[in-house]
Amino acid sequence: MQEILEKIGYTGFANFDIKYDKRDQKFKIFEINIRQGRSSYYVTQTGHNMAKYLVEDCVAQRELPIEYNQSEYLFSIVPKMVLRHFVFNPTVKKDIRRLIRQKKWGNPLFYSADRSLKRSSYLFARQVNYVKKYSQNKW
Repeated sequence: MQEILEKIGYTGFANFDIKYDKRDQKFKIFEINIRQGRSSYYVTQTGHNMAKYLVEDCVAQRELPIEYNQSEYLFSIVPKMVLRHFVFNPTVKKDIRRLIRQKKWGNPLFYSADRSLKRSSYLFARQVNYVKKYSQNKW
């Protein structure tokens, strides 16, 4: 991905939507989002302040070295119950259990400072709907 972006002269943030196709055992790129996305939450949770990098690069005009994030964090918008009951790959399931146990997981929609009843009700309903959705489908 880095090579593609460098060849086109792109600088900045980018998220890639990628899916593994077991038919030909290759990863497929669906799209490149040239912005911070919701999934960038895990980057912040592993100690990398994306806003700081942006300010250093674009405002302070400082050349920053490429930094690869090797930390692990489980980003999920579905409840833990869905992860525990509907992920069937034993290796992935083991990683999920380990990261939850280590408290290295989270849902970016839940923000402890926002405790409004309306938002809490919406998020609760959303989580219940995920459980219903996954339990009623045959994957």
